[in-house]
Amino acid sequence: MRVKWLMVLTIMVFFVPAFSQNRMANWVFGDSIVLNFMDSDPVLLSEKSVMRAHEAATSISDANGNLLFYSNNIGVWNRMHQPLFGSEGLNSVSYANGSSKTNGTLFIPVSGDTTDTKIWVLITDDTDHKLRYSLIDQELDSGLGGIVDGRKNMIVYDMEIGEQLTAVKHANGRDWWIILRKGYPNSSMLVSIHLSPYGILDIREFEAGFTAKFQGEMVAAPDGQFIAFASGGEIDMPILGVYSFDRCTGDIDLIDTLGFLDLNKGLYGLAFSPNSRNIYCSSFTFGKDRLYQVNLDSEEIGYEEIYKFSFPGIPTTGNMTGQFELGPDDKIYISRRFISALSGISSYGEYLGVIQFPDEIGVACQFDTFGFYLGGYVNNHTYSLPNFANYDLGPLVGSPCDTLSPQDTTQTGIFNHSAPHGDWSVFPTSSSGLYTLQSDHAGWLIVHDLYGREVLRQLHEQTTPFDLTAQPAGLYLVHLRAADGMQSLLQKIIRQ
Repeated sequence: MRVKWLMVLTIMVFFVPAFSQNRMANWVFGDSIVLNFMDSDPVLLSEKSVMRAHEAATSISDANGNLLFYSNNIGVWNRMHQPLFGSEGLNSVSYANGSSKTNGTLFIPVSGDTTDTKIWVLITDDTDHKLRYSLIDQELDSGLGGIVDGRKNMIVYDMEIGEQLTAVKHANGRDWWIILRKGYPNSSMLVSIHLSPYGILDIREFEAGFTAKFQGEMVAAPDGQFIAFASGGEIDMPILGVYSFDRCTGDIDLIDTLGFLDLNKGLYGLAFSPNSRNIYCSSFTFGKDRLYQVNLDSEEIGYEEIYKFSFPGIPTTGNMTGQFELGPDDKIYISRRFISALSGISSYGEYLGVIQFPDEIGVACQFDTFGFYLGGYVNNHTYSLPNFANYDLGPLVGSPCDTLSPQDTTQTGIFNHSAPHGDWSVFPTSSSGLYTLQSDHAGWLIVHDLYGREVLRQLHEQTTPFDLTAQPAGLYLVHLRAADGMQSLLQKIIRQ
């Protein structure tokens, strides 16, 4: 594992960060709580949401920091705190308290949308445990937004998945990698899905290195070079899995696994520091909280216990640390689930814990258990904080897939869900570069390489020869975009 680790450190010199993060300026979570991060310090807004989020929560703002939408994996609401137009039935079940999927929902701006008005909302269904997307158009419902007709509850990945969902910008700075865990209730696989303006270009599966149940957060580092997963409800012992992530190829490679022998329930909350060098995670126990730091620059990766807290009185039945989230102010915020009203701890759930300097090593990170006051609101029975992606992450400058710098506006367009045409084919599937597409559907023949670059586009009628002899050997993805705008499922071909 150490060889791969050194390779990751070398690749990181190409990273160019951006930290404006206005897309995550408004946090909607818990029991109707709304925080705003447009000032130097977060502000608890007097306006309250109509949402209760047990675990899954996400929100998204526009480029100027104005709230657009929020979701608890069951419903979606607009900035006026009304159900989003067309959003009924996004999940096959309905819970008043929201979904128990850990990171079960996420908003992602549509890649290649030059109007900046289209957003995907990703939902993990509570019944069949599959990932679906719905397309939101902000111009519907008099500018309040709505689900586009025919783009609701579309399958992204037709397999059962766990409760973990995150996303990382592709190294071209435009596309997205959707990252999740395959399997329910137990999982030993990770999946990366390449999402582009032309649809899903690739789905890749990787061994996680251990088997765990479905609880616990999975997050990406701010620089997009690492993924980490906290195993709650473990099979053997609580394990933190740390992985390198290739933003070009979507490869997920195990760096190390850390076992936590002193825990009886597992791990749950998880966050990276702003510099992507420290990982923070928490225990998933009743009445006894522990906060750990993992420093990725250590010669031997291990964990250090930063904080330990035991509730007073008799053992409790559900007071515990919840989810973590790195804020736009470079501090890590930690929610607390509060159930039992034992004497002396009622105020515990009225605060978010705050790691003040998460880039620092050990106790110098300065964890404040009463870091942010929620104005008397108590996170009764909720673990949630919003699930975000790094919306400002740019291209991996100097990498092989830095193909759109400056942004190539000729390759933009609105994503259309794949609609398979049963009568189209490409032959041969392997050749020295000469192929033929056969279909009665007229439209565009489009070919991508595995970096997401469009290498060929030409008009198609019924029988269309096409030539890839000028392209290097490797695997290519062929699409047919019909005249009605719908796109066929991809076919893979090999250039020998």
